[in-house]
Amino acid sequence: MSNRVLQLSLPQQSFDRLEGLRQSISAPDHASVIGAALRLYEALACEAASGNEVIVRSKEGDRLVEYRVFEDDPQPF
Repeated sequence: MSNRVLQLSLPQQSFDRLEGLRQSISAPDHASVIGAALRLYEALACEAASGNEVIVRSKEGDRLVEYRVFEDDPQPF
């Protein structure tokens, strides 16, 4: 598989978030973080397309947060 090069311009706050994620998951580079995020986003899109909900639960099984990723007015990155 060949790699493609993508030049990406981000606001400083978004870059800082990307770097924070990179450090928190010990990723070797920003591309690894973006790749993982893309896989997660793709999985969420498939669930949303199937009419499913995405919910985060605590270890005890309590419902914590229902994520609405694909709303009409998404938050800016």
